Amino acid sequence: MPAYSLLTPNVFVGSVDLTPFTTAANVSLTAAVADSTTFGSAGFVTKVVGLEDSNFDFSVNQDFSSDGVGVLLPTSALGTTYPVTVCPSNGNASGDPAFLLSGIWNQSNPVTGAVGDLASDSLQFAGTAPFARGQLAHPSAARTATGNGNVLTLTGPTATQTLVAHLHVFNVSGTTPSLTVNVQSAATIGFASPTTRATFTAATAVTSQRIILAGPVTDGFWRVTWTI
Repeated sequence: MPAYSLLTPNVFVGSVDLTPFTTAANVSLTAAVADSTTFGSAGFVTKVVGLEDSNFDFSVNQDFSSDGVGVLLPTSALGTTYPVTVCPSNGNASGDPAFLLSGIWNQSNPVTGAVGDLASDSLQFAGTAPFARGQLAHPSAARTATGNGNVLTLTGPTATQTLVAHLHVFNVSGTTPSLTVNVQSAATIGFASPTTRATFTAATAVTSQRIILAGPVTDGFWRVTWTI
């Protein structure tokens, strides 16, 4: 098994690509354990799984210029709930692993350090919805025409599971721009008869969205399509 270095991961918070500012990322996933020991436990401690939780924080280089993190994520937005996507692999390609999280931005340290120190900030989020590990359906890049994403192999959610999808729109241009993104599945890799499983609300400005799709879905192949 090769060693792995975090060199160029991607961090998306709402409608902000935090990647150019981020110097460290920490994602913590936990499952509480409750003691269920009884006299009938034969002298052994027994436990059951309780609540799951997530917390995540990002260290960033602070920048108060017009396109800096201090303006893109102003402290006035503290308390806002964001869909957050972290792609830890060193790249930005379809199929790369991704963690999909949702959290309340509950702490910021916008001004820290002594004279001559690099201006920095620490953004902390408290998880507030189910988290998921999945795949990057389509890389971050400018799109000017309607199209289809690459086909991904992904086991569909069972009857007790859900599928989570995030949409991050970082830039918009044009007179009357509109972007509609669909999440589709199919039984075969050729996508002969795709089924649209979820549709994001049409994006007409910089925005972000989170969709949760209840199972079951037996299809094993997925893609996104977009209409501009």
